[in-house]
Amino acid sequence: MHRNPRSRAIVPLAVLGLWLASCSAVPSLGAAPTSTPASPAPAPTGLIAEGRLFPRHVVDLSFDTGGTIAEVNTQVGDTLQANQVVAQLASSASHDTDEIRAQKAAAVALAQQNLIAAQEEVTNSQKALADLLAPAAVAVNQAQAQAHIADLQKQIDDANRNLGYLVSPDIRRLQENVAQAQNALTDARQNAALVDVSQLQAELLDAQKQLQTATNVYNNAKDAFARCPSCATVWAYDRTTNWADAQSLYTDAVNLVQQLQTQIDQSARGTSLGITTAQDNLRDATNQLNYYLKGPDAVKVNQAQADLALLKSQLAKAQTDAATLQQNGGVDADQLKAARDRVANAQAGLDAAQASLASAQASVSPDGVALRAPFAGTVAAQGLEVGELVSAGQTVVTLADLSQWEVQTDDLTEVEVVQVAVGQAVKITFDALPNVTLAGVVRTISPQYQKVNGDITYVVYVNLTDHDPRLRWGMTAKVEFAR
Repeated sequence: MHRNPRSRAIVPLAVLGLWLASCSAVPSLGAAPTSTPASPAPAPTGLIAEGRLFPRHVVDLSFDTGGTIAEVNTQVGDTLQANQVVAQLASSASHDTDEIRAQKAAAVALAQQNLIAAQEEVTNSQKALADLLAPAAVAVNQAQAQAHIADLQKQIDDANRNLGYLVSPDIRRLQENVAQAQNALTDARQNAALVDVSQLQAELLDAQKQLQTATNVYNNAKDAFARCPSCATVWAYDRTTNWADAQSLYTDAVNLVQQLQTQIDQSARGTSLGITTAQDNLRDATNQLNYYLKGPDAVKVNQAQADLALLKSQLAKAQTDAATLQQNGGVDADQLKAARDRVANAQAGLDAAQASLASAQASVSPDGVALRAPFAGTVAAQGLEVGELVSAGQTVVTLADLSQWEVQTDDLTEVEVVQVAVGQAVKITFDALPNVTLAGVVRTISPQYQKVNGDITYVVYVNLTDHDPRLRWGMTAKVEFAR
C-alpha cells in the first residue's frame, strides 16, 4: 500500500505523520458531531486575515504494487476505522520471502516502540507546560524577580556609600580610630606589666623537686622489684613502697610539672599576642588615615563610579523584566515559547510515529495487496472499480479526518506575521456561518515565505478548538488574532 499525504498539496510519505493525530485523542467518526459553545472572545488586536478551512489530517492512498482490483469496500462518504481494508488487489507482483517478512515484523516492533516514546514525550511536554503555568510557579517567578530587584537596590546603596566615602571620607572618625588603637596598645602593654607569673614559677620549682623525688622512688622500686618479684613491698629511696604506689607517685609528679609549665607559657603568649594585635590595629588605622589625608584616589573613584553605573543599569533591566513578567502573567516569555514549541514538536513527533506504525502494519498484510486506512477518517474521494487495473503509486482514495479542522491563511505580510505567535488564541468566523464564532489557536507558522502580488507573505496554520457539524472542507474563514 502506498499513501501520498497532503494538505492542500501532496507531500512525501516521510512527513505523513505530520497530518495524523493521536489515536487516543481523535474521537470516533461514527458518532454524530455536535456543536460546542464557542470560547469567550479575546480582545482583538485589529489583525484580521482571510483563510480557508481544511481537515487537519488528509492522505492520498495508493497501492505499493500494480494489479487488478479484486475488492472495493468503501465509497465516498464512508467512515473508516484505522487499519480498515479499503480495497484489495487480485494478485501481487511479488511475494515476500521469510527474510523480508522478518524485516517487516521488526519494523512494526520498532515503530511501536517509537510510538510509545512519542506518547511519553507528549505527556511530559504537556506536564512541563502545565507546571510552568501553575500558580505556585508563577508566584515563585514573581518573588524571585522582586528579590533580585531588592538585592540590586541594596548593592546600589552600598556602592553609593562607598563612592561617597572615597570622595569625601570622614577624617574625624579615622582620627578617632587611630586614637582608640593607640589607647588599646597602651592598655595591652600595661596589662603585660601587671601579669605576675612568679607564683606559678615557684610552684613549678616545687613540682620539679617533687618530680625528682618521685623519679628516684620509681627507679629504686623498679630495680628492687626486679631483684625480688615476689616481694609485696621494697625499700625505695628513703621509704618503703609497693610497685603501684611508686608508679602513681611518678605519674602525678610528671603531670603537675607539665600543667604548671603550660600555664606559664600560655600567660606569656597571651600577653605577647595582645600587644602584637594592638600594634597591628594601630598601624592599620594610621595607614588608613594617612591614605585618605592625601585626597581622593582618582582610579578608585572612577572604578566605584563605573560599578555604580553598572548596578543601576542592572536594576533598570531587572525592573523592566519584572514588569514584562507581570504583563505575561508571571511567566517568562522565552520559557513559555520553548515549552509551547516542545509541545508542538512532541505532537508532530507523535503524528509521525503513528503514521510510521500504520505504514509498517499495512506492509505486513499478505502479499502487500490490501490497501488499509492509516487512521480513522472519512472517504473524501474514491476512484476504484472491481476489475480495474491500477499502477503502483497511483492515487485511488483520499481519506480525511473531519473531526479535527484547521484554517490556513496565507495573506499575512512580513509586517503582520511578527504579531502572531504559536499558541496565540484566535476567533474564527465563516462566510457560510455568519452567526457562528469558533475559537482556535495558532499551531505553527511556516518558516518559508511566498511572494504574492509583490508582497512577502507567510502561511499560518490555526487549529480549531471548537466544532460545528456544519463545517465543510474549503469554507472561507476570517481569522481574528487575539492579543
